[in-house]
Amino acid sequence: MKHFAVIPTHNRPDDLYMLLRTIPPYVDVLVIDNASTPPVMLNQDIVGLNVQVHRDEEQPPNLSRLWNVGLAWAQNTQRGAQAPEETDEWAVTILNDDVVLPGGFFELMGDELLTHDVDIAFPGSVGLRCYLNWDNAFPGVGLRLTGWCFTVRGSSGLRADESLRWWCGDDDLQAQAVTHGRGTVAVLLPKNMAAALRHKHPDESTNASPELRAQTALDMTTFVKKWGQRPW
Repeated sequence: MKHFAVIPTHNRPDDLYMLLRTIPPYVDVLVIDNASTPPVMLNQDIVGLNVQVHRDEEQPPNLSRLWNVGLAWAQNTQRGAQAPEETDEWAVTILNDDVVLPGGFFELMGDELLTHDVDIAFPGSVGLRCYLNWDNAFPGVGLRLTGWCFTVRGSSGLRADESLRWWCGDDDLQAQAVTHGRGTVAVLLPKNMAAALRHKHPDESTNASPELRAQTALDMTTFVKKWGQRPW
C-alpha cells in the first residue's frame, strides 16, 4: 500500500519540522502552507524526503478545502504512478502540523484499513472494529474520528464538505464513511505507540481567533442541518 501524508500548516515552523522528521521517507508528503509568515521553506535536513509545498492564501482558512486539496493531490499522484492495469490501494493520512508520530504508524493505519475493509482508520482509545450505521456512528467522544490525525482509504473517493470550514469536517467524513461507505475503525494502538503519539496544541488556533470561534458555531449548525443531529 502506498502512503501519503497531507499537512495543513500556519505559522508553526518548529512543530512542522518536528513532524516531518517523524515521517518515514517512503511516505509522499504535501505540506499546505496556509498563509504562513514567512512562507514555509524546507530545511536542508529534510530535502531528502518526498515533500512538496503548496501555498494557499485564504484566511481565515477553510480546513475542509485544504484537506480536499491534499486528497486530490494524493489521488492524482497515485494514478499517475500506476500502470493502467494496476489497482493497488493507497492511504492518505491527514495530520495537524503539531502532531508527533510514533514509528510504524503509517503501516498500522494501512493494515487496519485493509484488515477491516473500512474507509477511515484513526487512533482510538477503544479497539472497536467499525460503525456501519448512523445509530453507531458517534457512540461517544472516545470513538469520534480524531480530526488531527486520521487515515483515509484513497479508493474511497471521500472528500470533506467545504461548507464546514473549520469544525465538524472530520465528523462529516466519518458520517459519510458510515452511511455511504465501508465505515471506520478506531485503532487500539500498542502501548509504546500510544505513548509516543502526541497532539501538542489542541484547540489553540480556535481559542486564539474570534473569527474561528464564530465559525465553529456556524459549522455545528450546518452539520445539524445536513445530518439531523449533533456529532457529540
